[in-house]
Amino acid sequence: EIIMTEMPPPVPQPQIRQSNGAPVEATENLTGPEKPMPANPEVIVIAAPQIKKPIIPLAKSANRWQPASARMSVYDKLMQKVMGILNKLSPEPGKHEGLFERLFELVKLCCRSSDDLKGICNQVFDKAVTEAHYAGLYAKLCIELSIRCPTYRVEKKLPNGSKISRVAEFKTIILTKCQKEFQGISKQTVSLKEKLKSTKDEDTRDILEIKLKKRRKGNVRFIGELFKAGFEANKMERVLHKCIQHLLRDITNPAEEEIVCLEVLLNTAGRKLDHQRARKYMEMYFKRIRKMSTNPHLPTRLVFKCKDLLDLRKRRWSSRRNEEVRSVSASNESRGANRNAPPRPDKRREPVALPRRVGNRYGAFASTASQDTQEQKKVVEKKIAPKKEVSFDMTPPKSDEKMEKDIVSLIREYFAGGKRGLAEAALCVEDLKSPSHHWMVVRFGVLLSLEKKDRERKLTVELLLWLCLTKKLLSSSDFEQGLKSIFDELSDIKVDIPYAGQFLIQMCQAFIKYKCISKETYESLVAKN
Repeated sequence: EIIMTEMPPPVPQPQIRQSNGAPVEATENLTGPEKPMPANPEVIVIAAPQIKKPIIPLAKSANRWQPASARMSVYDKLMQKVMGILNKLSPEPGKHEGLFERLFELVKLCCRSSDDLKGICNQVFDKAVTEAHYAGLYAKLCIELSIRCPTYRVEKKLPNGSKISRVAEFKTIILTKCQKEFQGISKQTVSLKEKLKSTKDEDTRDILEIKLKKRRKGNVRFIGELFKAGFEANKMERVLHKCIQHLLRDITNPAEEEIVCLEVLLNTAGRKLDHQRARKYMEMYFKRIRKMSTNPHLPTRLVFKCKDLLDLRKRRWSSRRNEEVRSVSASNESRGANRNAPPRPDKRREPVALPRRVGNRYGAFASTASQDTQEQKKVVEKKIAPKKEVSFDMTPPKSDEKMEKDIVSLIREYFAGGKRGLAEAALCVEDLKSPSHHWMVVRFGVLLSLEKKDRERKLTVELLLWLCLTKKLLSSSDFEQGLKSIFDELSDIKVDIPYAGQFLIQMCQAFIKYKCISKETYESLVAKN
């Protein structure tokens, strides 16, 4: 292809004038000698390049650069979002509630398998262990996640070829991780121990040892905060007693980590753990701690840690700093009240004359005094019977308030999981170990379903029928007592739930059909109310 162009016309030069406006005759060209224009304009010919072969696109190499988001899987993206929310958490009021809601929405939308649930649980647990000063906040988060996270059924193959199906829940995963970390068999702890064995550099060894101690202390504090927050209250008290018994198993030559972890655990949860029913176990624990405080083979630092625990219980689990603040405030108030009062007289002890030593080092009366004290000791030993050793078997308390909380949480978890949680609900009812409180399962199951939708009412009927007919955990008297308590309050319930009477009649018809309650009993309940 040929392109033809003409030269552009010359640009006219500006005329130079004098100050009075007259033109000046230029004797000399300022820009140089003027070139004459050719008669015919010059023609420039440009030839475009000819492409003989087609353009081949660049080949993509295997190790080419890609953005991080393009290389991440769906699971990694979910974990990145969860970690981003957890990094922003703060215990200050008003700063974490919105982040909690964002995390709950993320779990609701993106948690689709048991692997996702385990990954979320791992992220929360690692943050709680490594950031021990936020352990209370993460304990509250775990309570909410245990209610809101879905449950999945997982099948595992045994070496003999058979399969076992288990329910993957947030609460069971988090408790299993706490147990493994306490026993020192978690993946992170094992990898740190392997690195510690393989490395010979002293600096790196010190760093790894600090990480191990930090993880164990953080785990113990997190367990105590879970118990304080009310996470699985029926199990956590027994878990804490087992942890304390494990840490106190050797008092003659205990490890330093065990005493440090014992101090952290009792500082965190000792106040709530030291109640009337568990008093004999706490007495046994502190008896062993008192023996350790007098052990001459222990380092001074550990001896003082034991004495600090003894003093802490004497002060009724209030820290020394709180006691100092109270004493300072009380003294300030007294000074303000008695500012004009006269000064108190100085009452000093008068010197007492000590007996002279006659005969031996304690005086002449020492032999008779020693004989009297020996006789008194014999009499006292005869009167006082030897104390029986207290066993470490912990029976769960069975108060009505505690049972009510456990049963309400049981039913709410069952509503969240659906029919898949029937077996787990039955196990929780068995763990109550109090058949006299089984009527409360009927009461709260029906009460909580009245304010819900048809799905929850169907689930309640299925649960109660299954517990009665299949598991034989509920009797007709439990149904009668539970329904009677609801019928007695029906007039108050109708104020908030106008259709509560119709819902209750529909559920009772199912109970009558399967003979969980007789028709005569139902008619008598209706007639009374």
